[in-house]
Amino acid sequence: MSSKEGASGFLLRFALTSVSGVLVFTSFPTYDIWPFAYFALVPLYFALEGRTKSQAFAWGAWMGTVTNVGGFHWISGLLEDFAHMSATLAMTLCIVLCFVQGLVFALWAGYVAWVSKHAPRLPIWLYAVPAMLVAEFTFPMLFPWYFGNSQYLFYPAIQIAELVGVLGITLELMLVNTALYVLLTHFLDPTRRASNPVPWRFAVGALAFVGLMLGWGQLRINQIDRLQDEAKKLRIGMVEGDIGIWEKEDPKKLDNNILIHQNLSAQVALEGVDLIVWPESSYQSPYIWGSTLKTDDSLLLELDSLFVPRFRDGILPAMRAMRVGFGRDLHHRPEVQHAFQRAASTAARAHGYKPLPSGFPSRCGEAYETHLACPFKRVPPDEVTYFLPGYEPLAADRDADRTAGTLPWSQFAVQRGFDVPLLFGGVSIRAPQGVTKTYAELLRSPKSERELFNVAFLVDREGRVLDEYKKVYLLLFGESIPFADQIPWIYDLIPEAGSFSAGETPYVMELEGVRMGAMICYEDIIPAFSRKLAMLKPQMLINVTNDAWFGKTGEPYLHLALATIRSVESRVWLVRSTNTGVSAFVDANGRLVKQTSIHDPETLVADVPIMSGEKTIYTRIGDLIAWLSMGLVLIVLVMARRGDFESEEQPKAEGEKGKVAEGEDPADED
Repeated sequence: MSSKEGASGFLLRFALTSVSGVLVFTSFPTYDIWPFAYFALVPLYFALEGRTKSQAFAWGAWMGTVTNVGGFHWISGLLEDFAHMSATLAMTLCIVLCFVQGLVFALWAGYVAWVSKHAPRLPIWLYAVPAMLVAEFTFPMLFPWYFGNSQYLFYPAIQIAELVGVLGITLELMLVNTALYVLLTHFLDPTRRASNPVPWRFAVGALAFVGLMLGWGQLRINQIDRLQDEAKKLRIGMVEGDIGIWEKEDPKKLDNNILIHQNLSAQVALEGVDLIVWPESSYQSPYIWGSTLKTDDSLLLELDSLFVPRFRDGILPAMRAMRVGFGRDLHHRPEVQHAFQRAASTAARAHGYKPLPSGFPSRCGEAYETHLACPFKRVPPDEVTYFLPGYEPLAADRDADRTAGTLPWSQFAVQRGFDVPLLFGGVSIRAPQGVTKTYAELLRSPKSERELFNVAFLVDREGRVLDEYKKVYLLLFGESIPFADQIPWIYDLIPEAGSFSAGETPYVMELEGVRMGAMICYEDIIPAFSRKLAMLKPQMLINVTNDAWFGKTGEPYLHLALATIRSVESRVWLVRSTNTGVSAFVDANGRLVKQTSIHDPETLVADVPIMSGEKTIYTRIGDLIAWLSMGLVLIVLVMARRGDFESEEQPKAEGEKGKVAEGEDPADED
C-alpha cells in the first residue's frame, strides 16, 4: 500500500476484495447462488485501481484466500481427524493451503495492475480476460477448480464446454464482469465521462457474445435431448452404503459393511438393472475367494464359460455339505485342470480339509499343488481373474449370518443375493518389477517393497473379471507422498497416508459392447485426464468415489459440482457412485438427473442412454483457448514493456482502465 493512502482507503479496498471473495465462494456449493459469479470480480477491479503490481498482488491474494477458505474450510477437519493435528495447527495449515490456491487471483491482479500502468491506452478486456484463463490453466492446485465451475446449475451457460472446455465458461464470466466494470467506471467517474465516450461497443459486444452462447447452449440442450431419447439404454443401479471412514476401516465391521452392499444390491437387482455400481474401495473383505489364472486359449475360455454357470448353480451349493475342493483332480492334463480351477477349488484349503477326487480316483494324490484358486486376505493380487460368488441366502445382519452358519467364502463374496454384472472399487497388490514374492510375502512386506493399486473391477454375473482399471492420478498426501521412496520414514509421521502406485493410462471398460470410461475419486475434476479418456470414445463415464474422508460437510457437493462439466465436454452421461454421497446421474447436458444425499444408505436407478462417444470439438482441440490466451498475454507483456502503448497523444481506447498513478509507489517501477 502506498504511504499516500490513508486508513479509510485501506479499509475500502479490504472491504471490496473481501466482498469479491465472498461472492465467488457463495456462487459454489452449498450456497449455489450462481448469478453472483457474473459480478463477483467487479469489486476487485475497483480495489485494484491506482495500485502497483505488488499491492495488486497482495489484494488479489487476500481475495483468493477468502474465496478458498469459504470453499475449502473442511480441510481443517480432515487434518484434525487423519493427521492428528490440533485444531489450531489444522486451521493454520488449511489457511496456508487456501492462500496458495488463491494465488491464481493474486497473479491475475498483479498482471492487470502492471499492464494498466505500462499500457494505459490498452482496453482492459484485452489483457484482463485472457490473463484469468492463463492463470487458471497454468497454476497447479491440490484441489483443482475453475471460476466457470460455479455455473454448473445454469445449464445453457455450461454448454460452451463442448467447444473449449470449462475455461470457456470462465471466459463468459470474465466478459460480463469486465463489461460491468467498464460501464460502472464510466458513469461513476466524472473525468472519464467528460473525456471518453460511453464504452458501449465493448460492453454490448461482450454481453451480446455471452447472450449468443447462452442461446446456442439452449439449442444444443434440445438437440442432445433428442439424441438421448433416441439412444439405446443401459439400466444402471448404484449402491451407496453410507459407511463412515472409521467404520469402513474397522476390521471388526468388514462383514457388516459387505452385507450392507449385498442387501442394497439385491434390492436394486429387483428393478431389472443391467449393471450395478459400488463406490471406490467399497469391497474390503476379511477374505476374498478368487482365482488368478490367465489364458488366451480359446478352448479353455470356452470350457470356462460353460462350466462356471453349472459350478455356481449346481456344484457350489453341494460343496456346503461336502467341503471339498472341486476340480483339483478332474484330469491329468494341467491346462484342463487349470480351466476348472479358475472356478473352483477354494473351500477345502480355506477350511483345512484335504481335497477329494471328483472325477478320476486313480489320479487321487497326483493333483497339482498350484493354487490358482484360493482365499486372498483383504487384498487380491493384481492378476485376479475371478471372484467366487456366494450362493447362501442373504441375512439381515451379521448376527443372522452367524446364527445361520453361513460359510465365510459365501458370506464375504462380492456377489451374493444377486447375479447382475457389477463394477466396484477395491485394492490390488503386486510385487515391484523384477521382484519375486509369494502373495503371503507381499502382504507382510513394508510399503516400499510392494505395489498397491486403487482399482475399479468389472465382473460379469458369474464373477469373472471382465476388466479392471487402475487409478492414474493419485491424491497427494492421501494416496501417495512425494519422495516417499527416498524417505520412507515419512509414513511414520503420517500413518494414515496411503502408499499407492499409479496406473499407467486412462482405460475404457466394455460390458456387452458398451464402452465405459472409468474414473476413480478426484480424477473426475481433472479436465486433462477426462479429455485423454474421451479420446478413447467411451459411451458413458463411470466415476467411483469415496468422500467419507471429509465427513458431512460441503465437500461432497463441491466435488459433484466440479465433476458435472465432464459430461458436457464429452457429451456422455456421468454415472457417479460415492460411499457417503453425493452419488448422481448426470446427463450429457450436464444436468443432475438424480442424486442422493449425504445421509443414510441409498440406491439410485436410471436408464442411461448409450451415446455415440464421438469426439467433441473440445476433445479434439483440447485447451486451445488457453494457449491462445497465453500467446495474447505474452504479446501484451512484451509490447507493454517496450512502451508501445504509452503515448498519450492518441485518444484513449474504450474501456480503458484508469492509470495506476494515484498512490503509485515510486520504488515499484516494474
